[in-house]
Amino acid sequence: MPSTPNSPLLTTPLDTIVHLGAGPCTELDDHLASGASTIWLVEADPRVGNALTARARAHEQVYLHPLAVANASGEATLHRYNLPEANSLSPATGLQSLFPGLRLLEQLTVPAVAYAELLQPLNLQPDAGDHLLVIELPGQELQALQALQQAGQLPAFKHILFHCGREPLHADSAPAETVLRWLKEQG
Repeated sequence: MPSTPNSPLLTTPLDTIVHLGAGPCTELDDHLASGASTIWLVEADPRVGNALTARARAHEQVYLHPLAVANASGEATLHRYNLPEANSLSPATGLQSLFPGLRLLEQLTVPAVAYAELLQPLNLQPDAGDHLLVIELPGQELQALQALQQAGQLPAFKHILFHCGREPLHADSAPAETVLRWLKEQG
C-alpha cells in the first residue's frame, strides 16, 4: 500500500526526503508536513523544473536539482510525451498499448548526474536518521535502486516509495514484481 510522508504508515518524523523524478511535485505539501529537515527534489524536464522552482524557493529546506539521474554524469536524452507522467530517459514501449494516443513530442538533451554523485553531499548513513526515497522515474526504477545499492547509499533509506508498472512500460524496464523481489533480496 503506497504511503505519503504524512501517512499513518510513517509514524516518526522524517529527516530527509529524496524525490527522484519529482515532476510538478504535487506531494510537496506532504513532504513539508513530514517535518523533514532536508527535501531534495530532482527533475530532468526543464519546463516542469522551472514551474517548481518558485515553490521550492519558498522553503529553505527544499532543494531543487534540475537534472536527470543516470548511471553516469554528463548528458542524457529525455523523451517528452503528450502524457507528462510518461516522460522518461527510456522510450515508452508497453505504455503505448495502454494509451494508444500516446505520442512522443520531443527528445531533449538534458544534464545528467550519476546516482552516487547526486546523493554524496547528503552523506546519509544507515541507522542515522529516518530517510525516505521516492522514485518516480518511469522505466528506471530498478536501475535507480541497483545504482544506489552499488554506491552503498540504498541502506540509508528506511522508507522507499516507487511507482512502477506491473508490466514493463518503457524500454529496458522491469515489472513491479521483479523490482520488489530484488528489494527483498537486498533485505
